Amino acid sequence: MATDSWALAVDEQEAAAESFSNLHLKEEKIKPDANGAVVKTNANAEKADEEEKEDRAAQSLLNKLIRSNLVDNTNQVEVLQRDPNSPLYSVKSFEELRLKPQLLQGVYAMGFNRPSKIQENALPLMLAEPPQNLIAQSQSGTGKTAAFVLAMLSQVEPANRYPQCLCLSPTYELALQTGKVIEQMGKFYPELKLAYAVRGNKCEYEYTRKTASWLAAELSKEGHQVALLSGEMVVEQRAAVIERFREGKEKVLVTTNVCARGIDVEQVSVVINFDLPVDKDGNPDNETYLHRIGRTGRFGKRGLAVNMVDSKHSMNILNRIQEHFNKKIERLDTDDLDEIEKIAN
Repeated sequence: MATDSWALAVDEQEAAAESFSNLHLKEEKIKPDANGAVVKTNANAEKADEEEKEDRAAQSLLNKLIRSNLVDNTNQVEVLQRDPNSPLYSVKSFEELRLKPQLLQGVYAMGFNRPSKIQENALPLMLAEPPQNLIAQSQSGTGKTAAFVLAMLSQVEPANRYPQCLCLSPTYELALQTGKVIEQMGKFYPELKLAYAVRGNKCEYEYTRKTASWLAAELSKEGHQVALLSGEMVVEQRAAVIERFREGKEKVLVTTNVCARGIDVEQVSVVINFDLPVDKDGNPDNETYLHRIGRTGRFGKRGLAVNMVDSKHSMNILNRIQEHFNKKIERLDTDDLDEIEKIAN
């Protein structure tokens, strides 16, 4: 099963980053209202009717409720070094960070009502003058991406019309995902420009790809809504598959290791390893295993990771993975489906 310790281990090895350039900002006097609703002032715009206002307020409240588990977590953050003389030594609200109005508006529009634990400790360092170098780790879904995106956008000078921020990402999918966070947080900067410097990579997992295609076909025959994601797809195809899965148009995603890291789909509650990951020499690929099961149990939610074992060889691989992480992997009774369902819930 995927637990908090698994999720923490994922974050210890996972680099969350993004790549974009050409940021141009235009100042607007935009502030959130008392309820955190998004209100954009425009002297030439017609006044919105009451129904639209209610919709915006309801959406803002819904966002806050959805994010409540994120910002109200009980996880503790250990800080090894920071400057107690900084005026931003400790912050409990985004207003204390002295953000530009447009950026503060973007933060509230995303549903954050106050900093999470990692944001509370990391943002003062990243927003200090001069900014300080920072190495941080935290559990999945605790706001790390939002933290470094907020720090980047806060450093942009609208008058300087040249690329001002550069993020590096290990995969195309992660670059695309973090880019969406940038777009959401910077939505009130009308002149902000985001560019991706990426190219598609072709992964040669011949056996894995054939198995994935076969499995997707078999699941489809059983009436499941299935999407297939593998390395031979061009980046546009991969992005389209992930977007459809994120929107719930397909309920099952069959994938090769291309999706083993960097993909956050909040709805994922179960990850199944149809084949246990091994390296080119047939030894357990512990890092890939870690990132595979790290796709579930994210954003503070419960998750279940199931390994399919059908031979002595695969059992040996599983035992070695278990020994490597010093984490007991429970055996499920396949004859008791009700018990398995209870674990998943």
